[in-house]
Amino acid sequence: MKIGILGGSFNPAHRGHLHISLAALQLLALDEIWWLITPRNPLKAANELLDLEQRLATAQEITKQHKIKVSSIEDPKNTNYSINLINELQQNYPEHKFIWLIGEDNGCNFDKWYKWQEIVETINIAIFPRNNLAEKFKQSPFYKHYGNYQLDREPALLIEKKPPYWCYLNIPEIDISATELRKKHGTNS
Repeated sequence: MKIGILGGSFNPAHRGHLHISLAALQLLALDEIWWLITPRNPLKAANELLDLEQRLATAQEITKQHKIKVSSIEDPKNTNYSINLINELQQNYPEHKFIWLIGEDNGCNFDKWYKWQEIVETINIAIFPRNNLAEKFKQSPFYKHYGNYQLDREPALLIEKKPPYWCYLNIPEIDISATELRKKHGTNS
Protein backbone atom coordinates (compact mmCIF):
# COMPACT_ATOMS: atom_id res chain seq x y z
CA MET A 1 0.00 0.00 0.00
CA LYS A 2 0.96 3.61 -0.55
CA ILE A 3 0.58 5.56 2.68
CA GLY A 4 0.82 9.25 3.46
CA ILE A 5 1.95 10.03 7.01
CA LEU A 6 0.66 13.18 8.64
CA GLY A 7 2.16 13.39 12.08
CA GLY A 8 1.74 16.07 14.66
CA SER A 9 -0.04 17.34 17.70
CA PHE A 10 -3.49 17.73 16.11
CA ASN A 11 -4.18 20.22 18.85
CA PRO A 12 -7.05 19.92 17.87
CA ALA A 13 -7.57 18.15 14.55
CA HIS A 14 -9.55 20.33 12.16
CA ARG A 15 -10.83 20.62 8.59
CA GLY A 16 -7.45 21.98 7.43
CA HIS A 17 -5.83 18.64 8.32
CA LEU A 18 -8.65 16.86 6.51
CA HIS A 19 -8.31 19.16 3.48
CA ILE A 20 -4.61 18.43 2.96
CA SER A 21 -5.13 14.71 3.63
CA LEU A 22 -7.84 14.40 0.99
CA ALA A 23 -5.69 16.36 -1.47
CA ALA A 24 -2.73 14.06 -0.75
CA LEU A 25 -4.85 10.96 -1.33
CA GLN A 26 -5.79 12.24 -4.76
CA LEU A 27 -2.67 14.05 -5.97
CA LEU A 28 -0.18 11.47 -4.70
CA ALA A 29 -2.41 8.50 -5.65
CA LEU A 30 -2.24 7.11 -2.10
CA ASP A 31 -4.27 4.26 -0.67
CA GLU A 32 -4.52 5.75 2.83
CA ILE A 33 -3.39 8.56 5.07
CA TRP A 34 -2.25 7.77 8.59
CA TRP A 35 -2.65 10.56 11.14
CA LEU A 36 -0.12 9.87 13.86
CA ILE A 37 -0.90 11.98 16.87
CA THR A 38 2.06 12.63 19.08
CA PRO A 39 1.59 12.50 22.85
CA ARG A 40 4.32 15.14 23.16
CA ASN A 41 5.83 17.49 20.58
CA PRO A 42 9.49 18.26 21.34
CA LEU A 43 9.07 21.73 19.81
CA LYS A 44 6.05 22.70 21.96
CA ALA A 45 5.54 23.18 25.67
CA ALA A 46 3.55 20.36 27.29
CA ASN A 47 1.04 22.80 28.76
CA GLU A 48 0.09 23.90 25.22
CA LEU A 49 -1.34 20.47 24.39
CA LEU A 50 -4.91 19.35 24.88
CA ASP A 51 -5.41 15.92 26.45
CA LEU A 52 -4.24 13.12 24.12
CA GLU A 53 -7.55 11.24 24.36
CA GLN A 54 -9.43 14.41 23.41
CA ARG A 55 -7.14 14.98 20.42
CA LEU A 56 -7.58 11.37 19.27
CA ALA A 57 -11.37 11.52 19.61
CA THR A 58 -11.62 14.76 17.63
CA ALA A 59 -9.40 13.36 14.87
CA GLN A 60 -11.37 10.10 14.67
CA GLU A 61 -14.65 11.99 14.45
CA ILE A 62 -13.66 14.12 11.46
CA THR A 63 -11.97 11.28 9.55
CA LYS A 64 -14.48 8.47 10.04
CA GLN A 65 -15.84 8.62 6.47
CA HIS A 66 -12.47 8.84 4.74
CA LYS A 67 -9.44 6.68 3.97
CA ILE A 68 -7.66 8.09 7.00
CA LYS A 69 -6.53 6.06 9.99
CA VAL A 70 -5.95 7.85 13.27
CA SER A 71 -3.49 6.52 15.80
CA SER A 72 -1.17 7.45 18.60
CA ILE A 73 1.31 4.69 17.96
CA GLU A 74 4.22 6.69 19.24
CA ASP A 75 5.84 5.41 22.39
CA PRO A 76 7.38 8.58 23.83
CA LYS A 77 10.49 6.64 24.88
CA ASN A 78 11.31 5.52 21.34
CA THR A 79 9.48 7.52 18.69
CA ASN A 80 9.07 11.02 20.06
CA TYR A 81 11.29 12.20 17.21
CA SER A 82 10.07 11.93 13.63
CA ILE A 83 13.16 10.09 12.37
CA ASN A 84 12.68 7.34 14.96
CA LEU A 85 9.01 7.01 14.04
CA ILE A 86 9.80 6.87 10.31
CA ASN A 87 12.44 4.19 10.85
CA GLU A 88 10.03 2.18 12.99
CA LEU A 89 7.24 2.44 10.40
CA GLN A 90 9.53 1.35 7.58
CA GLN A 91 10.84 -1.55 9.66
CA ASN A 92 7.40 -2.70 10.87
CA TYR A 93 5.63 -2.27 7.51
CA PRO A 94 8.16 -3.18 4.80
CA GLU A 95 5.32 -3.97 2.39
CA HIS A 96 4.16 -0.32 2.43
CA LYS A 97 5.61 2.76 0.76
CA PHE A 98 5.42 5.99 2.76
CA ILE A 99 5.38 9.72 2.05
CA TRP A 100 5.80 12.24 4.87
CA LEU A 101 3.28 15.09 4.68
CA ILE A 102 4.14 18.50 6.14
CA GLY A 103 2.95 22.07 5.93
CA GLU A 104 5.13 24.77 4.45
CA ASP A 105 5.54 26.26 7.94
CA ASN A 106 7.32 23.05 8.96
CA GLY A 107 9.37 23.17 5.76
CA CYS A 108 10.60 26.65 6.77
CA ASN A 109 11.75 25.32 10.16
CA PHE A 110 12.66 21.77 9.19
CA ASP A 111 16.29 22.33 10.14
CA LYS A 112 15.12 22.62 13.78
CA TRP A 113 13.84 19.03 13.72
CA TYR A 114 15.98 16.31 15.27
CA LYS A 115 18.15 14.74 12.53
CA TRP A 116 16.23 16.64 9.85
CA GLN A 117 18.62 15.73 7.04
CA GLU A 118 18.36 12.06 7.92
CA ILE A 119 14.57 12.39 7.65
CA VAL A 120 14.89 13.87 4.15
CA GLU A 121 17.32 11.12 3.17
CA THR A 122 14.98 8.40 4.53
CA ILE A 123 11.50 9.30 3.28
CA ASN A 124 10.10 11.41 0.47
CA ILE A 125 8.16 14.48 1.54
CA ALA A 126 5.10 16.29 0.20
CA ILE A 127 4.79 19.92 1.31
CA PHE A 128 1.53 21.87 1.44
CA PRO A 129 1.16 25.65 1.30
CA ARG A 130 0.67 27.36 4.62
CA ASN A 131 0.27 31.00 5.58
CA ASN A 132 1.74 32.36 2.31
CA LEU A 133 5.22 31.22 3.28
CA ALA A 134 6.47 30.32 -0.22
CA GLU A 135 9.21 32.97 -0.29
CA LYS A 136 10.36 32.18 3.25
CA PHE A 137 10.40 28.46 2.40
CA LYS A 138 12.69 29.15 -0.59
CA GLN A 139 15.18 30.71 1.85
CA SER A 140 15.08 27.74 4.24
CA PRO A 141 17.96 25.31 4.82
CA PHE A 142 15.64 22.53 3.58
CA TYR A 143 15.16 24.24 0.22
CA LYS A 144 18.82 25.29 -0.05
CA HIS A 145 20.01 21.72 0.57
CA TYR A 146 17.35 19.79 -1.33
CA GLY A 147 15.87 22.21 -3.89
CA ASN A 148 17.36 20.17 -6.74
CA TYR A 149 15.34 17.14 -5.64
CA GLN A 150 11.97 18.78 -6.09
CA LEU A 151 9.62 16.75 -8.24
CA ASP A 152 7.66 19.51 -9.92
CA ARG A 153 5.47 17.40 -12.21
CA GLU A 154 3.29 14.36 -11.66
CA PRO A 155 3.33 14.22 -7.84
CA ALA A 156 1.91 10.68 -7.98
CA LEU A 157 5.40 9.55 -9.05
CA LEU A 158 6.94 10.76 -5.78
CA ILE A 159 6.29 7.48 -4.01
CA GLU A 160 8.40 5.63 -6.58
CA LYS A 161 11.43 7.88 -6.21
CA LYS A 162 14.35 7.15 -3.92
CA PRO A 163 14.73 9.82 -1.21
CA PRO A 164 15.54 12.70 -0.90
CA TYR A 165 12.81 13.66 -3.40
CA TRP A 166 10.00 15.98 -2.39
CA CYS A 167 7.16 17.83 -4.02
CA TYR A 168 5.14 20.94 -3.37
CA LEU A 169 1.40 20.36 -3.62
CA ASN A 170 0.03 23.75 -4.54
CA ILE A 171 -3.54 23.42 -3.31
CA PRO A 172 -5.84 26.18 -2.05
CA GLU A 173 -5.32 26.93 1.62
CA ILE A 174 -8.09 26.85 4.18
CA ASP A 175 -8.01 29.72 6.64
CA ILE A 176 -8.09 27.83 9.92
CA SER A 177 -5.78 27.72 12.91
CA ALA A 178 -5.65 25.21 15.76
CA THR A 179 -4.50 28.05 18.02
CA GLU A 180 -7.57 30.09 17.11
CA LEU A 181 -9.83 27.05 17.64
CA ARG A 182 -8.41 26.55 21.13
CA LYS A 183 -8.91 30.23 21.94
CA LYS A 184 -12.50 30.12 20.63
CA HIS A 185 -13.31 27.16 22.85
CA GLY A 186 -11.40 28.51 25.84
CA THR A 187 -8.85 25.66 25.81
CA ASN A 188 -5.69 27.57 24.91
CA SER A 189 -2.99 27.71 27.55
